[in-house]
Amino acid sequence: MNTLDKITAQGIIPFTFHNYSPWGSPAGCAAAVKDWVDLGITVGRMPGYDPEVNKKEDVLAVLDACAEAGIHTFITDRRCSMGRMFELEGDEDAYRRGFDQSLKDFGDHPATFGYDVGDEPAHQYIKMAYRTYTIQRETAPHLTPFMSCAGYSPGGAEWMGLRSYNRYIDRLVEDANPPMLFHGSYALGCTEPDALDMHFLTHKMYSDAAKRHGDMPVWGTYLCTGHYNYFCPTATDLRWQISLAFALGLKGMAWFNVYINRPEENYRWPPINEFGERTHTFDWLSYELRLFQKTYGKTMMGLTYQQGY
Repeated sequence: MNTLDKITAQGIIPFTFHNYSPWGSPAGCAAAVKDWVDLGITVGRMPGYDPEVNKKEDVLAVLDACAEAGIHTFITDRRCSMGRMFELEGDEDAYRRGFDQSLKDFGDHPATFGYDVGDEPAHQYIKMAYRTYTIQRETAPHLTPFMSCAGYSPGGAEWMGLRSYNRYIDRLVEDANPPMLFHGSYALGCTEPDALDMHFLTHKMYSDAAKRHGDMPVWGTYLCTGHYNYFCPTATDLRWQISLAFALGLKGMAWFNVYINRPEENYRWPPINEFGERTHTFDWLSYELRLFQKTYGKTMMGLTYQQGY
């Protein structure tokens, strides 16, 4: 039984988030775990760790804090990422050595949920990204890797170099044997034409793929921070994203972006701001996540998606 099976059996919805913060920041220390718990996060995600730059003790401190709080976390270790595989030009033996070392450091910690493979693989890197996922699955079957794919749009698929987005999903399943499918869509926070259609179409593509491959669980990434042409979500917008996602069969959810990310690029009103302070968005998201978990968690994690309208 891997970590995903365990949390499912416990009736706990895996709520996580994307974390692009450095170590030593409000998101990169053991004290951050209290924010995660208060927000309703059940599977945290720590900053990127590079053993040549960062301290192993800091990673262990976050893991210990998660274990004490009763939650798990994803580990983002440079040695285990698809980016490292790219640097090694596909040298799988060298990649395995790095992954094995990280497993010795962190793999058996009770708070470790899994390792970050990478995000939104595209272009010539797709094959190596999927191989990275495969190696993680083969080497550490007790863990659950993290890899989110971009949601569907015709322009996005063209940018990714894809002839068929459905084939992109199927190849992931065939090549990597993932424990779940994982996509992202911020379209409910956007007023562009066709955004809503693309949101529902992304959901349908993944739910159809999940049915094709034995009722695999599906996770999604959703928006809690305004940026670019995405507006700052209200409490109602947050609830709408959560409720709609689970009505369409999701079994896990990540949020972009709990901590401030590139404020110079118009990122605004995240749950935790530039000063490490909790904002009104934190209060809204905390209430909605904890309420949904309390009200529907055990039920949702025990259901098998059939279809939605």
